[in-house]
Amino acid sequence: MKHRALWLTVLAFAAWTAPASPARAQAKVTPANAVEKPKADEAAAPQLLPTVKEILAKFEAASGDRAQWKKFTSRQARGFFQTEDAAIFGGIEILSKAPDKVFMKVSLPGNLLLREVCDGKSAWVEDPFGGVQELTGVSLQDRIRRADFYGSASAILFRSTGKVLGTGRVGTHMVYIVQSSPREGLVEKIYFDVDSGLVVREDMIAESEDGPVVVENYLDDYRQVDGIRIPFRMRRVEKGAVFTIRLTQLRHNVPVDDALFQKRLSP
Repeated sequence: MKHRALWLTVLAFAAWTAPASPARAQAKVTPANAVEKPKADEAAAPQLLPTVKEILAKFEAASGDRAQWKKFTSRQARGFFQTEDAAIFGGIEILSKAPDKVFMKVSLPGNLLLREVCDGKSAWVEDPFGGVQELTGVSLQDRIRRADFYGSASAILFRSTGKVLGTGRVGTHMVYIVQSSPREGLVEKIYFDVDSGLVVREDMIAESEDGPVVVENYLDDYRQVDGIRIPFRMRRVEKGAVFTIRLTQLRHNVPVDDALFQKRLSP
């Protein structure tokens, strides 16, 4: 369903302002989304690949070190989303509070509101069409993991397990492809721009009603905010559906009322 895919998009973007299952699903690669291999002239001379540690160090230097992230205790992000065919368009607001609370609200046409809340121990979706739906099992575990305020804000830095698979291209970006294991039994891929060190794509395994699916997240429009760099645009590709989220505002250390992290369906 479009609303379900949309919600997974918002969850992924919140983790950057980055659902999982055992990695048994395989990506269906098409020419439109394939990671290109280096051209013949680029691959003529063998290149010594950097280590995962070196790639992460460059990413940290480019995006902001952990000491800078630790200065923040809350974050407010606002923006809008739309489907590729513009059939769905709406606004989003994401409030995060240390150490592990997240409140997200999606405003849909017709004055409809969707909410997703994590209080650090449980998580649920408040859907005007179906009431309150509790997250359980793997979905809950991954949601709580991604709700970690500091771990989510600089999630890549904490994915130290894995290996460098090689190089490739994502659009105009030459990238290092790193295999990541954010938790046992889960294998994902992260694509780091060779020049800037920033992440331009993530391939994740997401949990859906139909089982695990491969999701591609493309990140760009990085902007400096309070000494760190945040992607203000993300394009998510899942089972042929394409959603784009653009941020218009991001603020740190804003007051966040704990009452937001309680179950309620009223506006």
